[in-house]
Amino acid sequence: MSGSGLKYAALAAVVLAVVLGVLAWRATIQATEAAKQEALAQARAQQPAAPEPQALAVVALRPLAANRPVPAEAVAVKPLSVTPDRYYTAVEDVVGRVPLLDVDAGAPVTPRYFKESNVLARLIPEGHRALSLEVSDVIAVGGFVRPGDRVDMLLYLRDQQQQAQSRVLLPDALVLAYEERIIERPEGLDDEGPGRTQRGRLRTAVVAVPEDQLTRVMLGANVGDLRLALRRQAPDLAEREGTLPVGAPSPTPAVAVEQPITLAELARIPTPTPTRAPRPQAYTVDVFRGGDVSREAAR
Repeated sequence: MSGSGLKYAALAAVVLAVVLGVLAWRATIQATEAAKQEALAQARAQQPAAPEPQALAVVALRPLAANRPVPAEAVAVKPLSVTPDRYYTAVEDVVGRVPLLDVDAGAPVTPRYFKESNVLARLIPEGHRALSLEVSDVIAVGGFVRPGDRVDMLLYLRDQQQQAQSRVLLPDALVLAYEERIIERPEGLDDEGPGRTQRGRLRTAVVAVPEDQLTRVMLGANVGDLRLALRRQAPDLAEREGTLPVGAPSPTPAVAVEQPITLAELARIPTPTPTRAPRPQAYTVDVFRGGDVSREAAR
């Protein structure tokens, strides 16, 4: 082989060695990367799964019986894997309340186990009861009575001798609620004539009555007509609401206060009986049977 041939053979050997070296280097890099990815995957697989977000809610530690108050030691705040739509986050919201249904141990205590809270019942003062009265514009001070007002309940009486009198039935009563409903009359009725309207109004006032006065108020409503007399607001409240000029003098209260009618006085008043229309006079006709004449009532 000549000298030029040896040179070409040596050059080819060098090029081949470089190519093989590059291929070997790339293979080594790829193997290292694959080993690193595999080690990473194994490490992730060995790590514990991250906990899912959990809600803290009141849970029954033991079965809760229906119609019995919930004791403090029977409930606690625990994490839940499944979050209910509505739940309690503090045991104070549950302790002492009476569930309507049995609650299993471990179950979250939700509002569906309790009856809805009555707002009106929470407004009744201690020692009072709420009594509803059907009122009209005349009875309810022209419709201006509102919840929170103080009123005097008056009783209008008329005995069998047509002697009328007005007495205080219950002084300083608190109006808890006042509802107005509009009653639509059926279509097609003849509304012509005085006093006939297409829409009627029905109003109900709920008044706080002391427990020892319930019987007297009910008896008074049965023997006479009720009226509500609106009391004046306190000056400071009226001034804040802008209904009384600031610094306006307040009226001097009356010295003599009329005493309410007693239960004994109401018991002596006879209950009015509805008057009945007189029965129409029966008509008679003469019946002739041959020579006999008889009188019979007309049918």
